[in-house]
Amino acid sequence: MSVASNKRKNVIDSSSLGKYVNRENNWEQVGKQLLPAEGEEAGCTTLQFSIYEVGNSVWKRVQRKEIPQDAALLVFGQFVKSILEDNLVAIEQLDADLANKSFRTAIDCGHTIYDCAFIELAHKLKIGLITSDEKQRDIAKDQYHNLPVTLIR
Repeated sequence: MSVASNKRKNVIDSSSLGKYVNRENNWEQVGKQLLPAEGEEAGCTTLQFSIYEVGNSVWKRVQRKEIPQDAALLVFGQFVKSILEDNLVAIEQLDADLANKSFRTAIDCGHTIYDCAFIELAHKLKIGLITSDEKQRDIAKDQYHNLPVTLIR
């Protein structure tokens, strides 16, 4: 499903979604960003692979014995349901142009292609970016001076 840019206010990356799901510091601020404004179908959009990245963050918590496996299964299951069934966040599909631009940005900036994909998606859709990654914020600002970026620490 492709998203019309006027129906979303921001692209949200995996670092912020992970903060929300794992109830890390300031997760409530992320939650506020997820709420749609009047006339919006969803407050934010993300890339499909962010579901796996968030899952990996929950998995790491199990590995570090911060959360029991059964609780992690419940948390991740609820997250997947909210994304895929309840449309908490709209999913944007990766296309060849976005993948290639993301890779070029990753090469130029020395940052992961995953993070650069969120930057390039926000630029493509002409909407803001929400991140909890300071380096990603800095790269977004360097690449696209007018791109609105919200950093939630």
